[in-house]
Amino acid sequence: MNNYDLNFKGKRKFASLTVISIFFIYFRLLPLQVETQPILYIFLCSITAYVCRNNLYKLTLDRFFCFLLILLLTLYLIPSIFLYGFESFIDYLKYIVCPVSYLLISKCLRFVNIRIFYLMSYVFSLYVMLFYFGGEGFKSVVGVFMERTSFGSKAAILSPEPSYYAFFAMLSLSFIDFLTNKSTNLRFVFISKVIIFSSCLLTGSALVYLVVFLYFLCHAFYLYKEHFLKSLFIASPFVILILFFLFRDENSRFSQVIQLVFLLFEGDVDLYNLAFKAETSGSSRVLLNYIAFATPFSLDFFGTGLGGFKYNWTVVANLLSIPIQDHEVLGGMGLFSAQTYLANLVADIGVFAFLLILLIFSNNRKVMSNDSVNLKSNLLFIKSSLIICFVFQCQITNPVPWVLLGLLKKYNYNVRFEGVK
Repeated sequence: MNNYDLNFKGKRKFASLTVISIFFIYFRLLPLQVETQPILYIFLCSITAYVCRNNLYKLTLDRFFCFLLILLLTLYLIPSIFLYGFESFIDYLKYIVCPVSYLLISKCLRFVNIRIFYLMSYVFSLYVMLFYFGGEGFKSVVGVFMERTSFGSKAAILSPEPSYYAFFAMLSLSFIDFLTNKSTNLRFVFISKVIIFSSCLLTGSALVYLVVFLYFLCHAFYLYKEHFLKSLFIASPFVILILFFLFRDENSRFSQVIQLVFLLFEGDVDLYNLAFKAETSGSSRVLLNYIAFATPFSLDFFGTGLGGFKYNWTVVANLLSIPIQDHEVLGGMGLFSAQTYLANLVADIGVFAFLLILLIFSNNRKVMSNDSVNLKSNLLFIKSSLIICFVFQCQITNPVPWVLLGLLKKYNYNVRFEGVK
């Protein structure tokens, strides 16, 4: 075995371990009052960067913008500490965790072994079985490793809430399609996807259902363009199965959302009552993000400082004439943060948040006419998932959207590594 083979195996091993550690970000590794703890992920990112150091020398445009973002956040730190105290330093750490990890891992994603996602799909199925049949013993064990847990009829898989499985589904489905090639065992791919989709249906979460819908929509879009009858044949049983699960319970989250949509279109409920009375949980995320995105244009063009949004969001809401006091969730006027990294960033550093926008749109892999349907569909699904993560809901220290960003960049498509079978 030559040095190249040993080097490749090392890159594959540590890149795979780094990505698999993402599935445990909700586990409490340190006694901290935070929802996500990507501590192991950052540690493994550092090792992977060292092993893959020859691949990191060239500073591509997206990584340059990422470096500038980290530098800018560092410059914002000192004035923010004067404004809000040491808490701003905590917010600073939250802000730089994912950009730093992006610099360390983004060029190494092509080395990840697809087998880890086969393994994780079996972990998902085992977790679901223990969730439903493990009784109080399983709940007690999970309670030790998670800050909070939601135990009920809906499966919260490796996370404190059912909806958080959406991020694991995004990551798994995107990577499986990214790594699938002509030499891949399609039987394992199929089994893994079936397990992931089945787990999605058991969460009972509207956000998770949305991810499943987007996945099939993205794949149907390109299949329809090239193979209409084939796409219709493949999609039909899955659509029937999904509809059965979604509509079997009239009190399910999905049925409630559908009923609200029909009421809205029929004119039986207006936007105010929808947001402030009927759908307070989902609307609170939308409102907070809207207020955050509006902050530079309503309060301060250069933002409120690191961590400043949670102290100033009510001021911005008043400037926008939003009757927050009428909202069931937000009416308490607590210290709420926006629901995504991008929304928080826009509120806290204002116009300079355009650096993240440049990072998102630079150096992406362009779709070619001769690309496979699977590749085209996956690129579209990744972009759709990023819209959810950066615009609607995703924890600020959640590395999933940053890894998905890395999967978009063209340097991960320059060479197709077949790897070790």
